[in-house]
Amino acid sequence: MSDFMASGFPKKRFFIEMFTRDIYLEDCILDLVDNAIDGYLRNCGEKMNIEKLLWQKEMVKRTSKRKIEINWSSTQFSIKDNCGGISSDIARTDLFSMGHSKDYDKGVLGAYGIGLKRALFKIGDTISLSSFTMEEGIKVDLNVPEWAAKDSGRKGDWDIPVQAVGVPTAKFKGTTQIAIQDLRDSVSKLFSDANFQSSVVHRIGVTYSLFLKSDIAIYVNGQAVTPVDIPLGSSEDIQPSIETIPNAGGTTATIIVSVAAKKQWRESTAGWYILCNGRVVVFANKTELTGWGLPVGLPAFHSKFRGFIGLAIFESNDPLKLPWTTTKQGLHRESAAYQAVRQHMFALARPVISFLNSLYAGEAAPNEADERRIRDQTTQADLAGVVSKSRSEETKSTFRVTSGTQKKKSTTIRISFSVPKAERDRVMKSLRRGELPNSDIGKHVWQYYIDSEL
Repeated sequence: MSDFMASGFPKKRFFIEMFTRDIYLEDCILDLVDNAIDGYLRNCGEKMNIEKLLWQKEMVKRTSKRKIEINWSSTQFSIKDNCGGISSDIARTDLFSMGHSKDYDKGVLGAYGIGLKRALFKIGDTISLSSFTMEEGIKVDLNVPEWAAKDSGRKGDWDIPVQAVGVPTAKFKGTTQIAIQDLRDSVSKLFSDANFQSSVVHRIGVTYSLFLKSDIAIYVNGQAVTPVDIPLGSSEDIQPSIETIPNAGGTTATIIVSVAAKKQWRESTAGWYILCNGRVVVFANKTELTGWGLPVGLPAFHSKFRGFIGLAIFESNDPLKLPWTTTKQGLHRESAAYQAVRQHMFALARPVISFLNSLYAGEAAPNEADERRIRDQTTQADLAGVVSKSRSEETKSTFRVTSGTQKKKSTTIRISFSVPKAERDRVMKSLRRGELPNSDIGKHVWQYYIDSEL
């Protein structure tokens, strides 16, 4: 028997069935939103980038927002946008490939080159894609079962035919639309569930909060998505902990730690927020993932820390260096970027933890007066302004609450005791002032002693 080469070519069944199994439908929808936002940034070229879009909003004054519209029913799904379109060059080399080519402009949210493919094959069997730049257009019609049947192990089996459309009309310039029919049974059932839409709307509002507040509008079945704010607090008397780390594992990292904004002191929104190129990948985390309960990290989360808000913001021109998972809905804790930053996160958080501890010092129940005093003077911070200022001034600060919001030490104490009613009546009669409150009688007797004896 002679030597031979064993095939290492992937099987389509593995790609379609196994590669889509470990990702949730919500994550697939968000991957499609990522592609639209990246298309916007890519087609804007030098006129737009992540810095201008998120942190320098005064430079992003448009007459109309870019729009992403997502619609579904139990039988079909569609997503369309006016974010610039897909060029024929991208369609030829990267649109349907597994991973990106070396020279591909990944954008800011597209990292691994698997999201679009995984999402399409997860949702259904009949896929139609049309996209138009300002100069050209493409169309793709794909029947997944027919395509999957061609699996002889030859490279050409994986090719997907793309139709060149030519110069688009004005109506379609800069648009992309994906329509999917013959939905998978599990997908069809989820699309029929009213709770699923609420969940997707909330996830989009959380994940793309910064984008929704800048130049992107997203609609789900006609419902406009409202950004879910990160409740970072701001006040003249509160200085947050801030540090920018310019070379954190190939990323620029900005850490901000403070207390929550007024009316936002809730366990559900307290904790760490991790952002990668503006996308929220970890929301209000209170677990060991971000250091809670670790011997050399932070204490285990407790309800008294419900005023804690911490952000770790990672940015990079190479999204592969960002500390996110392939679903972009989790933190890759072993990444070089996160390893370079985590101790800084703990150090900046500890003064806030100490302050929140001080509100409860020696008491089993919260000191509500002190906590209320802080909350009432703390407003919602402009995150873009905080980040922009920290970078322009190379700010590094440690959390501090000045005397304006701290409880002033009282110069008085309360003395209270009981006396026989008959004796109280004798004193009141001696004072010859008619009926007096007991407190006034006590003050008079106290002052009499001070004047006559001291």
